[in-house]
Amino acid sequence: QVRQQTRGDEIFSAYETPVGQLTTVTRYSPAGNTRFVIEHPVKAREDYAVLRYIIERMRIVPAYEPLQEAIDELGDDGLYVALISPFGKTPFQALVEHFVGTEQLVYDLMDYPEEVEALLAVMSERAMEAVRISVESPAEAFITWEDSSTTNVSPRMFARYIAPEMTAWGEVVRAAG
Repeated sequence: QVRQQTRGDEIFSAYETPVGQLTTVTRYSPAGNTRFVIEHPVKAREDYAVLRYIIERMRIVPAYEPLQEAIDELGDDGLYVALISPFGKTPFQALVEHFVGTEQLVYDLMDYPEEVEALLAVMSERAMEAVRISVESPAEAFITWEDSSTTNVSPRMFARYIAPEMTAWGEVVRAAG
C-alpha cells in the first residue's frame, strides 16, 4: 500500500508491505522544475529486504498502443525516444539517486554487501525484462537517464555495477535491430 501526503513543496510517501515499510520525501525545485529526493527510503540494513520485496513483485506490462499513438502524433516532425529501464537508469544509479544515496550506498556495500548485491540482482532482472519488452515496441530509439559520473561513483564502481548493465542492454537493443 502506498500513502502520500503533500506539505508545501514536499511529498511524503510511505510504502507499506508485509515485510516492512519504506518512507521517502521529495521536494520540488522551481529552478529546475523537477523533484529531488531529500530523504531516501533505504535507511537501514532491513530496508534492503523491503525494497527487494517490492521489486520482486513488480510487474512490467507492455503498453505499446500509447507509444504508437505518441509516435504517430509526432510523425516526421519529431523523435520519440522511449525510456528503457523501469528505474529510469541502471539499478546501481537508481540506488545512488532514488533509493539509498551515494554516501550510504558506499557504506552499505562495505557493511552489508550481501543485501545490496541481492537487491541489485533483482533490480537487474527487472531492468532486463523491461529492455526485452521495450525492443518489441514500435520505438526506434531508447534512452536511459543515466547520470553516472565519477562525481558520485568511483570508476571501479562504474566498471563493476553500471558499465556491464548498460552493455547488456545495448547488446539486446542491437540484436533487435
